[in-house]
Amino acid sequence: MEFEYDWLTLGRHRIRLRSAKGFPTETVRTAVELMLLSIDSNMSAQARLVEVVFRQESAY
Repeated sequence: MEFEYDWLTLGRHRIRLRSAKGFPTETVRTAVELMLLSIDSNMSAQARLVEVVFRQESAY
């Protein structure tokens, strides 16, 4: 069984999180929340976040 996908619902967005190195971490979820904040602040009713892919584990 592979645990590389997770679904996250935040407001009107339903996002699929995908991580090549295992289950998506809390860092990925925090990054998604920041992405959604910027999308919602853009005032575009048609903008949607659909999928976030995490391929390499590096933090700076």
